[in-house]
Amino acid sequence: MNITLQLAKPLFILSFLIFNVNSLSSQSESDIDETWEELWDIRNEIKVNLSFIPFGYIELAYERILPLDNSIGFVVGKSFRDFIETDTHCLAYYRMYFGDIPSSGFFIEANGAYWNEKERWRNEHNYGFGFAIGAKFVKYSGLHGEFVVGVGRALTEDATVYDEAYPRLGILMGYRF
Repeated sequence: MNITLQLAKPLFILSFLIFNVNSLSSQSESDIDETWEELWDIRNEIKVNLSFIPFGYIELAYERILPLDNSIGFVVGKSFRDFIETDTHCLAYYRMYFGDIPSSGFFIEANGAYWNEKERWRNEHNYGFGFAIGAKFVKYSGLHGEFVVGVGRALTEDATVYDEAYPRLGILMGYRF
């Protein structure tokens, strides 16, 4: 009988601790789920690339947030200066995020690009595929900033501005809604 009481006391304490830890962890998971539900309602982003504006090139982007820290997006750019040889460009991308807040933190990106080069006698149409890495920093107010750097392979043989590779650079500011 003495051995039974000696075993019962530690088993009771252990089961009490496991029960309390389990209830605490389930409580924090519900808080995380509530935060995720609030953030999941916000699925769209618009942004502008600030790094090209001083050079007379405007680049705007739209991003749609998908489940499981994925997103797809579309970028369009237009030159307003004659000395920039790329007249317009379009870029579609797919991203995978590795952050705590949905669609934030470090990401990797696969993209496909199309750009139009200004030539004296004709316009050159080019395309390519590439990859990039970056990070996005999101505030709960909806404002966010991101930076991205990458490179892509030009698939057209007559490309003059980007003979073999095109850059993917950006310091972007935007709003999540």
